[in-house]
Amino acid sequence: TRQNALNADIPVSADPEGVDERLFSHQVLPASFPYAVNVGKFEKRKGHLDIIDIWEDIDMPIFCLWANQFVPPHIITTELAQRGWKSRESVNQFGISFINFVKPGKQGSIKVCFNFVPQENYIKLVKNAYLGVFPYYAEGWNLPLCEAMSCGVPCVASNNTGPQEYINKDNCFIIDKFTEELAVDNIFFRSKEATWMVPDKKWLKIVVANVTNPDQSQRVIDMRQSLKNFGANYSWSNAANVAVKRLNDIVKEL
Repeated sequence: TRQNALNADIPVSADPEGVDERLFSHQVLPASFPYAVNVGKFEKRKGHLDIIDIWEDIDMPIFCLWANQFVPPHIITTELAQRGWKSRESVNQFGISFINFVKPGKQGSIKVCFNFVPQENYIKLVKNAYLGVFPYYAEGWNLPLCEAMSCGVPCVASNNTGPQEYINKDNCFIIDKFTEELAVDNIFFRSKEATWMVPDKKWLKIVVANVTNPDQSQRVIDMRQSLKNFGANYSWSNAANVAVKRLNDIVKEL
């Protein structure tokens, strides 16, 4: 939409969504048990299949909130099983029940919750994470990413579409190698023209493996510190102020 407007010489500005900085407040240190987190309704567009594909060699568990009312759990478990992941015991993290998936002979662990969870449990899970991982193909804004960054959680994220409004190399571990492909997943997208940007899977794995390496812990600490004021800059009050200013500017031009 933005590109079409720009092509027609129509001025475009992106007004931000916001986070509740009182709830998603900056936390200096993560939980003593290091883990990664991904939050988003399960679908191809959000890079969830890519997480499944690369995580077998990542020496840090990832907790995934993948509830999607349009995608039943058996679809997700089938995707995992087809890639060699086996379900094991249930685990509890901050009052949330996850199914633990492992791949025999590999060190990776993917823990999946198929249900929507109370906000207070979600906030605890995100706020205490060592790392957020968001390898999306296209996003409008990606509020879970914004909320994680507001909590001070360093994130690996795709440098494309909506989140380009607020992520950069100084506040995020950027994924910047992509292949443009038709936006097709046979569930939500069946486009014959529209495209999305698919992260290079090898590069994604390198970035995540590097950041989760204990030798790189100081980089993660420094990134967490750099996010100290992120929530204030992208609060709902700030979003409202931006929207009011835009509307006032429009009224003045009438």
